[in-house]
Amino acid sequence: MTTAEDHQHARTVVRKAVVGDIPAMVMIGKRFIDESGYRKLGINGNPHKLHDSLQKAINDESCGVFVADRAGVLIGVAQAVKFTNYFSDAPTAIELFWWVAPEHRGGSSAIRLMEAMERWADEQLCVTFAMVDIVSINGSAPGIYERRGYELCERTWIKRLTRWQQ
Repeated sequence: MTTAEDHQHARTVVRKAVVGDIPAMVMIGKRFIDESGYRKLGINGNPHKLHDSLQKAINDESCGVFVADRAGVLIGVAQAVKFTNYFSDAPTAIELFWWVAPEHRGGSSAIRLMEAMERWADEQLCVTFAMVDIVSINGSAPGIYERRGYELCERTWIKRLTRWQQ
């Protein structure tokens, strides 16, 4: 039997996600929505939609889906998608989500998930790879991005519209 202390000191493996990871990834998605600030914008999360989206992404060559696995427990997730830049023919990739459970932050899991997405994008022959910065979560992300060679290119502002009801 694994104790909490054993789990805390277990090595984290970052790997490509598999279909069997989806139930735990859906639970992680709920925690992300709870922390992100999206709920106040009317984005409450739909576990069935997330399940279906992950199922498609895991089997789609234009998506890189990764998990941080510590002793059989998923502690983090990340997904990137490849597309052709709207302004040129340049293949590019962007992170769709990148999240590590708060109780597991401060180690190397988040960086290793980022590196997995970067490697995947490079293997896909992408010209660029973009990271999203959710201010409510990523207090230290801008410094991490700059140290890793990222440049601030644009910001996203989100406004809650009133017609659509979830």
